[in-house]
Amino acid sequence: MFKRIKSYLPGRNMSIFLGTVAAFTGAVYYDKREQKKILNHYCNKVAFLADQPMQPLEMPRRFRVYLHGPPGDGIYVARDEFHRYVKPILNAAAVDFDMYESKGEGELTRFVAREVWNKHHNISDEPQNVVAIQSLLKQSDEPSATVLLGRHAVKEFVQGCSLGCSPSYEEFVAKTTPPEKPVKADESNETKVPNTSEDNKDTDTKTATADEEEDGDESKTPDPMFDKSFIPKDIQAADKTATENILLVPLPHLLGFSNTFRRIYRFLHRRELANKIGELVTNAILEQRTVPIQKATNEQLLDAEEGDWPKMFTKREDANERVWTGPFMKTDDKALEDVKLYVTPLDSFTDQTN
Repeated sequence: MFKRIKSYLPGRNMSIFLGTVAAFTGAVYYDKREQKKILNHYCNKVAFLADQPMQPLEMPRRFRVYLHGPPGDGIYVARDEFHRYVKPILNAAAVDFDMYESKGEGELTRFVAREVWNKHHNISDEPQNVVAIQSLLKQSDEPSATVLLGRHAVKEFVQGCSLGCSPSYEEFVAKTTPPEKPVKADESNETKVPNTSEDNKDTDTKTATADEEEDGDESKTPDPMFDKSFIPKDIQAADKTATENILLVPLPHLLGFSNTFRRIYRFLHRRELANKIGELVTNAILEQRTVPIQKATNEQLLDAEEGDWPKMFTKREDANERVWTGPFMKTDDKALEDVKLYVTPLDSFTDQTN
């Protein structure tokens, strides 16, 4: 009888395989369950705000969310993390948000600079009918916040605030706008029909020459004046201040085959990330703990994330001149005097005791 039972038991190699799969599956299931419990905890913590009455024509509280793809990867990384860990808590608190997506080094910097400049000069890009409708609505009295995901995003945002508050911003835009290529207009409206095959040969020759010129232009080194990934140069010091409260959400993203074991460990401990993000988002909604961004520590500004970036960005010869890898901010920048950063309770307690 025991011999028959033993014949149905898996062998040594199969037992090791099944045990490994079962252990990994159990770890994934446990981590997913803990993530749901953590999100439900923070959603319940702010759910009372959704039950508060509102006046007629009163708009809900609104956040601005900037999603920017991390170095070496696409926008989907930031988008997935926002929808998974941030959006459920905002929805539970009845906080509306405007989402802006950008990709490429320097794109977010130019976008934020334009928004800050328009705000200081009362310039609106909205259509007149939209502005007329918004004037009839009552905006929320609760303070807004800017949600940024990752170290690279806050670097671009800070550069954009400094650029938008500079009095030489318009001059900088005029210099960095590439000149438009002139388009030759037809001298006559008559259509010309080729009579011989020589015209086709000439056309093919001109097309090939144009393609070679375009390929040659692409191989050239980028011009810092027109390349958005370079830090703007020759910009006057800011004469205005940006009034923003920043919610900086960590976006750890590690690439590379050699980092496989570290990536697996992070994958199985996503509950720790969910807990940290939930605490930050809850603090931003409840307006509890902030510190001036110029006095924030490297840990609060996610300095450790730069160690996860690919070397193709961190080891560039002109890394100090690029937006992602260049200097973070100037301590005497007037544009950032009123900018505050939401922090976790541990960070806030450490700042008060120092």
